[in-house]
Amino acid sequence: MKATADKVNFKKSESGQMTLGFLFATVLLIGTAMLISALTMAFTFTEVIQYISFSGSRAYLSADVDVQTQQQAAQAQVLNLLKKLPFISGARENGWILVQPQGANDYKNYATARGANPDPRNQFLGYQLIVALPLLTFKIPLLSAAVTPPADEENVTVTISSFLGREPTQQECEAFNNGAYQALLQKPAYQQATGRVSAESYEAVNDNGC
Repeated sequence: MKATADKVNFKKSESGQMTLGFLFATVLLIGTAMLISALTMAFTFTEVIQYISFSGSRAYLSADVDVQTQQQAAQAQVLNLLKKLPFISGARENGWILVQPQGANDYKNYATARGANPDPRNQFLGYQLIVALPLLTFKIPLLSAAVTPPADEENVTVTISSFLGREPTQQECEAFNNGAYQALLQKPAYQQATGRVSAESYEAVNDNGC
């Protein structure tokens, strides 16, 4: 006896493929829009923080009593702007950006390590901040992360610097003038012309600079 199996005919249908394609395209468009928006905000944040670093460097540039006072003025300016600027303060409160002020200092080693000319005439005195951008590490549905941070870092991080130099302080000017007078006292021609002049008879007078 021979058994026969009935053939089952499946009806082919492509009615659901358009829906799947539409859903995938929608997710892709939304993800792309989110990425562009995040990049736009990140570039805007870094531009504003670049201005903050410039303001700190400008405060560090101005002459003062000593170097510590110049550094304190720069730090106070930067912290005030980070707190008072609504755009930046809101982003920090929401965790979109993380700002680490590095302070006002001489960043010659940082600059030369990145290819800057080590000529002593090239000065890298100013203010620097390190900015992490967690807003770039979100994940796009059905896809991977929007921006992949470096392997050894949790977030995308940038270093923002502004180098304007630094004017001499009052202490430095007084030390320079006193040293110049001491060197003058050692000149034989000066001693012969005026006789031995005691150091107590000299007083340095600064005219708003060295």
